[in-house]
This record gives sequence, structure tokens and C-alpha cells, in this order.
Amino acid sequence: MASKSTYDDWLESFCAEFRRECSDLEISADSPRVKEAPTLFPSCQLYVVGTRDPTFQFLLITRNDMRPDIDRFVNVDVPADEFINVLEAFKDRHEFQVPLTGTHLFVPPGKQNTLNVFLDRSFVSFLAKGWHTVVRSRPGVMSYVNIGTACRLYRFRGRVIDQSAPKLAGEWADQIRSILAPPAVPAVQPAFVAQSLTGLSAIGAYIFPAVQIGELPELSFRHRASGLVRNPFAPKVAIRGEFRRLPMCADRDGLVLLVTESRARALEHLNRLMAGLLFLGLPTLAVRDHELIEGTVDPDTLELRGSKASLGSLRNVELFSSPDSVTPITANKMGIADFKQALKTVDAITSNQGLSQNLVLFLEAYSHLADQEYTPAFLMAWSILERQLSARWKKHLLQSGVSRKRISKLTVAERWSVDYLIECLDLLDKQETKGRYEELMALKEYRNSIVHSGRPASRTEVERLLALASNWLESDCKEVVGTVTPIVFKSTLHVS
Repeated sequence: MASKSTYDDWLESFCAEFRRECSDLEISADSPRVKEAPTLFPSCQLYVVGTRDPTFQFLLITRNDMRPDIDRFVNVDVPADEFINVLEAFKDRHEFQVPLTGTHLFVPPGKQNTLNVFLDRSFVSFLAKGWHTVVRSRPGVMSYVNIGTACRLYRFRGRVIDQSAPKLAGEWADQIRSILAPPAVPAVQPAFVAQSLTGLSAIGAYIFPAVQIGELPELSFRHRASGLVRNPFAPKVAIRGEFRRLPMCADRDGLVLLVTESRARALEHLNRLMAGLLFLGLPTLAVRDHELIEGTVDPDTLELRGSKASLGSLRNVELFSSPDSVTPITANKMGIADFKQALKTVDAITSNQGLSQNLVLFLEAYSHLADQEYTPAFLMAWSILERQLSARWKKHLLQSGVSRKRISKLTVAERWSVDYLIECLDLLDKQETKGRYEELMALKEYRNSIVHSGRPASRTEVERLLALASNWLESDCKEVVGTVTPIVFKSTLHVS
């Protein structure tokens, strides 16, 4: 095992090589846009913690102007069974409690934006999903995470000092040079140039439960030998198109992104999409605001360049998985052509405002049912039924040639309750209510006892009500776009 002084020499050499490279390239910390890249400019601090048997080490590099330059901390000779305690103590160091600003770190709601929060999440994720890969991986850099200018965290199978300090430092300098180098773009309008350089703002969410769209790219022998379970360099976007007149893309893991800067608009359209997919037979839950993913995408390929999201929901776990982690999950797999056709169908049926609103209510009711929240699920499903009864009654009046003034009188909710609507439509022998009088009255009694007597709804009652609402939604959909084809998918084991 190398002594601490050997690590000190390597870390000093690492910084010195980087600064020499930058000096030769006439790059300083004050250069425009350098502050957006991780650097080893003063004042930087370096930390190495790791285990023996197996030999595994973290290299953490921070930039903190309040700390001495090239300040070093090394603790590498730790037995594996004590490593968790060492990491716990390490992440709680006092200098990691200082609030961070100007970083790419997205903090879960209710937590402070500190390096401690990031390290806690990184260490927990690695120990839960990636520790077993250490034993079977080759020596070398396993991965790294960059959090703006705040820090960069490397993971090594083996020893940090076995790496070439000049090579690693040169790679950092080359990265900064590529950021500063003027890009080769055609002479076009300034607004377009700015957009091309910065990427397009996009907001989206994963389809959940998990899906897989198309086949995953095959791994090369080199990737498999390196212990990777996914190719991190392969294009992820499987579908590019438009939804509700917004440019959109969907990647193979089910991440749907809409090109917009408005969270409210993105959330509305995403839930319309999820509602349509659920209606076509794909199990899907509603998207909540805290589950949205904000990012930038390439203007040409729509590939995700950078993003921020919360780990407060299982929906976003896929975004934080690493290429060498192995977490088998069940996913609903579908073909790219099938998903494209589904998008086209959903875009068409959600163009009808009334049908779109009913589908979103159906999605909300289904999501509450999945969370075992039966009373709100029942009430939302009942609102679909009541809206549909009102629409069918008004449609009958219009088709019967009743004057507009009289229609206004015959559709006043205070006078024409849902009880009257059920009676009238049944007496008129309308197709939608034909043979369903007893069922509708029973469901109405359930609703009254829940609303007025405070009785909780049951799962059976919700499922019964949703089945009827779904049947009527199919009838409404047929009037708008004709008969629709359900999505073809199959459950498969997907490695996250």
C-alpha cells in the first residue's frame, strides 16, 4: 500500500500538470465560460477515500475559495467492512455543509443545497446499486459525476495514483479548451446561433410504470468486458415529432421531453399524453409537478445534454442510474412504430377539449386507485360519469331541435340533477344508458353515501365505476377519431 506522501506527490503533480497545460493554452480561471466547467484552478481541494481488499477509491475535487489551495485529505487503507462508516463520517465534514451556489446540483424539496447532500445521495446510490460491480470490474476509472464548478467525484477500481496524472490533467485542460473554442456554425440569424450553442429548453417526465421503446443498442465486447450493462454513448432518442403542436422526443427508457420553458404547459400536455396512453391500454400514472425533469436538448437530435430532477419519486430513478449499475426491473416493452401510432392517436383524441378533460380525470382516478386512495379515485371517476350524462342530455336536446333558450333552462344543474338525467335518458331509451339504469342508480347511491355520510369508497366500487366510465369514453372517442387500436406491448425484464 502506498504511503500518504505518495498520494500527496500524485495530487500535487495532478494540479501542476493541469495548470501548466492551461498556461500553455493561455487559459485562466477568469476566461469567459470557464466558470461553467470543472477546473483545478486555485483554490482547489482534493480528497481520496477508499478501501483495501477490494482496492477501491473515491477521488473528490472541490473548488472552495475559503479553503487552502491543494488542500489534501487521504484515507485509503480502510477495511471493506468499515468503509460505510468512513463514508458516513467523510460526507459530514464541516466544509461540506456550506450552501452551494451556481451549481448544477438539484436538491430534493426540503433539503439544503450543500455538498453533503450530493455526497449522501451519491454514496447511498453507489453502495445500493454499484458496489458489487467493483469486484468484477477492471482497474481504472469506473465513472465520474460533475456538479458544475462545485466538485467532481471520480470512482476508481484500484488506486488513484495508478492513473497517469499528466494524462488526466491534460484531459481536463482539453475539455476547457473545447468549451472556449469558437464553434463552427454557419452564418445564420443571431437568435438561431444562440439557440444552437445553448441547446433548447425542454421539460418532460418518464412514462411510469417503466417502459422500453424499441430495442436497446447492443453492447460491444469492450463495453461488456468493462462491466457495463448499457452503452452510455449510444443515442437514446427513439422518436422525434410533435405533440399538441410542441416539438417532442421520447427516448428508449420512456423519457418524454417537450420543447418548452413553461412547466405549467408541459405538465398539462404530459398528463394529456399519459391519459391517452392509459386509454389505449398502457398502464400509466399521472405526472406531478415535482416529478418534472428540466433540461436542455440538442437542437438537431433532441438528445438530452443536461438535466435536473428530483429523486423524491420512483419515476425519476432511471435518470440517476449509471451505465455499470445492474437493477433488473419489469418494463412494458413496445415497438417504435407502435408507439408512434399511439402518439398520433392520442394527439388526435386530445384535440377534443371535452374528451381530453375526461381522459385526464380518468388518469387521475386510475392513479389514485393505484395508490390505494379509493375515495378520491371514486369521486374523480364519478365526475367523468356525471359530465358524460350531462353531455348526452344536451346532445339529445340539440338533436331534437329544442331552442337555445329552452336548452339553457333544461341544463341548469340546480334543477336538473344527475338523478333526473339518469331517469330521462333511460326513458328515452338512449344507447348509452340502455340496460344500465339499475347500475347507474346503485353507483349514485354509493356516491351519496360517500359524499353525505362520510363512508370511504372501496376498491371494488372504484373499479366498477371506472369500467363504466371507460366504456363510455370509448364511445366518445369513436365519434371523434373512429375506432382506435390499443397499444401492443409485453412485460419484459429491463436492466436499469
